[in-house]
Amino acid sequence: MQKDVNMVSVADIDVKIAELTATVDSFKAQSPPNTLLITSLQETVTGLQKQRAAAIQPPKGTANVGRVSLQIASFPAEIQPLLHEVDDEKNGLLEIDEITQVFTAYKRLQDTKKSGTMDLSLLPDNIRETCQVFDKDKDGFIDNAEMVRAAELFHASEQKVRHLARIVIGMVLFVCLMLGAITTL
Repeated sequence: MQKDVNMVSVADIDVKIAELTATVDSFKAQSPPNTLLITSLQETVTGLQKQRAAAIQPPKGTANVGRVSLQIASFPAEIQPLLHEVDDEKNGLLEIDEITQVFTAYKRLQDTKKSGTMDLSLLPDNIRETCQVFDKDKDGFIDNAEMVRAAELFHASEQKVRHLARIVIGMVLFVCLMLGAITTL
């Protein structure tokens, strides 16, 4: 039974290594390439490869055979605070799901930046709910046309607010004049 768990873990590691390697290649193709991120990704791939090797032939008596995790302390100091935010268990280790979450979000952010759309899944929940109103085709993205429409609606609402403010000021002045006329009688 233990062997099946290791087999699944090794397969999962292989998938993650392939995904991260593809991500590294796509970042290398960018101009200018983000060398700090590429280096971190390559270190992550190296760590996963070591974890894979350990999962295939685990040391005797190991309780968590096949569990993939990287110590946050092994990353460059400037990104460690960001990684601690992703560490769900707050144990100083990044598990494979947390690593995947970070790099998937970053890749989606880069894709969004290239396409000129806004990926609603990258926004905080409270902002996402508000912005979903502008996603007319319900594809999870706000494209340029939807953003233009949102800006037009915002501009129109500002104009209406100004118009209503003028009406209220006019009515207040009219009431003041009426009160003045009544009191002078």
